[in-house]
Amino acid sequence: MSRCSHVVLVQPGATELCSQMRVVGGLDVSLSPRGIEQVAATGTFLHELVTKDLAVGAIYSSDSGPAFESAQILASQLGLPIVATPLLANQSLGLWEGLQKSEIERKYGRRFCSKSTFLDVESPPEGESGDDVRQRVATILKKATRRYLGLVIVADDPLIRYVREFLSPAETMILEAPEKGFSSSQTAPELQKSPSALGESGHELATVKVAEVDHCHCELLTICNTIPAPRIASRWSIFSGWMGQGTGANSNSVTAVAESQTI
Repeated sequence: MSRCSHVVLVQPGATELCSQMRVVGGLDVSLSPRGIEQVAATGTFLHELVTKDLAVGAIYSSDSGPAFESAQILASQLGLPIVATPLLANQSLGLWEGLQKSEIERKYGRRFCSKSTFLDVESPPEGESGDDVRQRVATILKKATRRYLGLVIVADDPLIRYVREFLSPAETMILEAPEKGFSSSQTAPELQKSPSALGESGHELATVKVAEVDHCHCELLTICNTIPAPRIASRWSIFSGWMGQGTGANSNSVTAVAESQTI
């Protein structure tokens, strides 16, 4: 039975492939300088929520790639151990990795591409199937949610959608750092909304980000409807919505390596 009531989902910081709007998938690439800054900013604005408002016990992530690098930075800032496991590696997108959507359409045909900016990731050519990803995500998160009351999970797209799926039903709140120049008593302006991360079919990959922010995309998931969401200081700008609505941009982080546990 799950003990976990709250999960903070964090997407890793940007990479050079992100800046070129190329598909990352399971590629083991490093954070860009901008990505490192994004993660550092994320750790700063999440610090009070994670260390004071929520009973977060650990940071879970992949054991490689931008997610692991981001988790290391966050762990050093938040003072939490890392549980690093290949079970949370991003989905391998096979022949698409490193390509832009226009190149995928040209090489592999439009059957994999929907209108707008989405790619169907349920069965990418020579990649990992959605069902295989669901199975490994369930294996690790069943253990994690029994062990801890609160978690931080660092997961890139499309892995993050499988994590959301496993944790559903859950109420999701998009977490945004306050804009510069706004005091805690002021109302922050509404975020620019981006297309659904799940696309029209529920399993599509957004290849273009609508709006870029100076920190990683973060979500607070309240897993049990009987447990109230934590009280959050008024300086936070929080835009709530149900699971499967918009996502924001990726992010990255800075310095040091905290205690790491590999599964």
